[in-house]
Amino acid sequence: EISRFPLKLTSLGLSVKPTIPTDGLRAFSQNIKTLTSLTCSEIPSINGTDLLLIADCFPLLEELDLSIPKKLENYDSLQNGVKTLSSTLLKLRKVNLTGHHYINDQLLVHLLNNWKLLEEAVIFYCDQITKSGIASALRERPTLRSLSFSSHFDPKNRATFFALDAAALVSNSPSL
Repeated sequence: EISRFPLKLTSLGLSVKPTIPTDGLRAFSQNIKTLTSLTCSEIPSINGTDLLLIADCFPLLEELDLSIPKKLENYDSLQNGVKTLSSTLLKLRKVNLTGHHYINDQLLVHLLNNWKLLEEAVIFYCDQITKSGIASALRERPTLRSLSFSSHFDPKNRATFFALDAAALVSNSPSL
């Protein structure tokens, strides 16, 4: 219903919903062309089709938060959906893919290679990403200012993650 109003919304939050409201997003995107930030965190189930819809409906997004999905179905479909996001959301500056366990070194490098304007990436709890993958990804996106990453979640030890000031890391380390 909100899509019927002549609003110039720049941000939309859909966190803690049962699913991504596909029909509502389609209608919203047809009438509101000013959206630059979308948050769909803590959605119980995200699939590749949801990611394709986001890419199709909101190609001008600068910030995207798809963090902490409760259930991820069909990793191949999700990987293809994220690749589509990376080739469609050309203005993306910030992304949060925390909890997207299917993200591996190859996909991380692909994402950072395609998102030319990306400044900040948050990818906690992705155990398929290695230190080598991070180094390769940073070589692809030396303009990245912040990369927050962890391989797994240990509630007893919150120090299982690290955050990088990517610009300082790249400028101080010629081997990257």
